[in-house]
Amino acid sequence: MKTSFRNLIEIAGILGVISSLLFVGIEIRQNTTATRSATQQAVYESSVQNNINIMSNPRLREVLIRSEQDPNWINNEPRSTDRLLLERFYINRFNNLDNVYYHYLAGTYDPSLWEGIEGWINLIREEPLMIHFWNEYRGTYGPEYREYMDSSLTQSNFD
Repeated sequence: MKTSFRNLIEIAGILGVISSLLFVGIEIRQNTTATRSATQQAVYESSVQNNINIMSNPRLREVLIRSEQDPNWINNEPRSTDRLLLERFYINRFNNLDNVYYHYLAGTYDPSLWEGIEGWINLIREEPLMIHFWNEYRGTYGPEYREYMDSSLTQSNFD
C-alpha cells in the first residue's frame, strides 16, 4: 500500500512539473508575441512620424526635391543649412533602420516584416545622397549594422 501511495505521489509530482513547464511555455510565447507586436507598432509610429516631418516641413520637401534633381549640389554647399537639413534627414533614416535591424537580430521583429524593410531598402539604396551620407557617417554605427548596410548599398552597383 505504501508503494502504491508513493507511486501516486511521484506521478502527481511529475504531472505538476509538466503542467508548470507547459504554463511557462505558453507565457513565453505570449510574451514574445506581445514584444513583437510592440516593436512593430514602434516601427510603424516612427515611420509615420518621419512622413509627418517631411510633409510638415516645406523646406525639407524642397531640399529633397532639389536633391533628386541634382544630388551633386551638396558638394558646392558644404556648410549650408540645406545640407544640414538633408544630413539630419539621412542620419534619422539610418538610425531608424539601425533600430529595426537590432530588433530583427534580437528576434523581437518578425522576420516576415523584415522582408518588407529590406524591400524598402532596395528602393532607396540607389539614392546617391543616401550612399554619400552613409559613407560619411557609417563609422558611427555598430559593426553588424555597418556590415549589413555596406552590403546592401554595394549590391546596387551590381544589379
